[in-house]
Amino acid sequence: MAGMKFFFVLDLLKLFVKHPVVSLQNINPENIRRLLAAMKNHSGRTVVGIVSNNLKHQAALQGVYADDSIVASKDSQGKVYELERKYPGITEPVALSNICMLEEKIAPVPYVISYKEPVRVNLLLPQLDPHIMFGGYISCLHFIRRLREENYRVRVVLCESGQFDRKAVLDKLSSNQQLREAVDGVEFENISSKEHPLRMSGDDAFIAYSYWTALIAHQFASAVGKEYIFFLQEYEAIFHPHDSCYALASYVYQLPHYAVFNTQLLAEYFRERNLGVFSQYSGEQLNDHFIAFQHALTPTSPQTLNQMAQRKTRRLLFYGRPESHAKRNLFEIALIGLKMAVKQNVFDECWEFIGVGTLGTEHTIELGKGHVLELRPSLPQQDYAESLRSFDIGMSLMMAPHPSIIPFEMASSGMVVVTNSFESRTDDVLRGISRNIEPCLPAPQSVAESLRKAVDRVGDYQARYDNSNLDWVMDWDQSFNKSVMEKVGRFISARVVDKVTGRRNIEAG
Repeated sequence: MAGMKFFFVLDLLKLFVKHPVVSLQNINPENIRRLLAAMKNHSGRTVVGIVSNNLKHQAALQGVYADDSIVASKDSQGKVYELERKYPGITEPVALSNICMLEEKIAPVPYVISYKEPVRVNLLLPQLDPHIMFGGYISCLHFIRRLREENYRVRVVLCESGQFDRKAVLDKLSSNQQLREAVDGVEFENISSKEHPLRMSGDDAFIAYSYWTALIAHQFASAVGKEYIFFLQEYEAIFHPHDSCYALASYVYQLPHYAVFNTQLLAEYFRERNLGVFSQYSGEQLNDHFIAFQHALTPTSPQTLNQMAQRKTRRLLFYGRPESHAKRNLFEIALIGLKMAVKQNVFDECWEFIGVGTLGTEHTIELGKGHVLELRPSLPQQDYAESLRSFDIGMSLMMAPHPSIIPFEMASSGMVVVTNSFESRTDDVLRGISRNIEPCLPAPQSVAESLRKAVDRVGDYQARYDNSNLDWVMDWDQSFNKSVMEKVGRFISARVVDKVTGRRNIEAG
């Protein structure tokens, strides 16, 4: 390991010597922080490749701008100058750096199959960081808990980050003793460096959390004559524009697997578009390859009719996530729609606006006409359900097949909720879950109009109370009930039989 770090530093020094001016220009606290973080999460080869491509591009641009003869020329360098002058950044070869990342992600992981190893259920996660434990991770942790209660030996295999703090994760779960004990009792192994082989038995099972980890799970499962299990939280191809990552994500769903869908709504999206298991199987064989569970809501309920009526200040809760990783939550469209509604005098002076969901620092955003939005990281976790009850309107958008859980928790707490329809998640489907939901299209004008309708409905306290009773699971033991876990158990034990020899296919690592 020390030798590898030495060669990594040596390669960086070579780049510095080759591009001294550009290297010096890039030395600043932010870039140093990014470099140090990259060194912890990626191989030296990947980091050096990305740094090299960036320095080469910047050095080439400096050469173009420094040479007066190039400016007037009509050759390729002259065109580069003209393009960069008009559209800064348009010639940056981002795909060259992306290649380094993609090659690292799809590179096979070494493994050793040994019958001396205990039989495990391996759950492959990108990382496990207490600061980014959103709903998907919580559902996965409850799934781990239920697997352990079914007496499976569970090993969490971390695939994309060398940084893991077990104590910090356990501290994060301190308020949930069941989850804390479940996580405390599992094995952890980090394979993000892909330097050391993962030891497994010939009877191990592999569960993927994301499409990147599904590539690895498929490799491992195939090696022991099995299909991997995909713990499907979303149709992840939608996270990307139509680029190489989109193509890879789409490809992963075509690999043979068993599907565990987070909500029947997501399963129906896959069914209607003939994706994943629905494109590979039919009839009884299809039924044997998938199961859907219902993501449990935080148990909550509305305030009494008198409490609702006596509020002097009306409150709107916006699930706002402005960071790049959460683009599907359409922060810009929601905020512009809210500003439009304010401009149209939908809200009077008694309204207060709170936004939650950011990973960054708190912000105050001007909405116009004296109104502001206070954007905060989260509601207090210890009394999250009680906090929800104090709001009148909720707003949460999602441009993806999974419906999100936040809008339903808002509706369950008595809010009138503005959320968007999306393909198979139609207005009728959303209203069928709760009449407290006021659907909109994913456009600012439609958001503003739905907010107007929501404000008109706020005073109907009886309807808000009655519509808060959702036909939805509120307990994780019901989510992963006996029927679900029995089918998952069949996925875990199932094997792929060679059609020619009739024997299990076990590969060497």
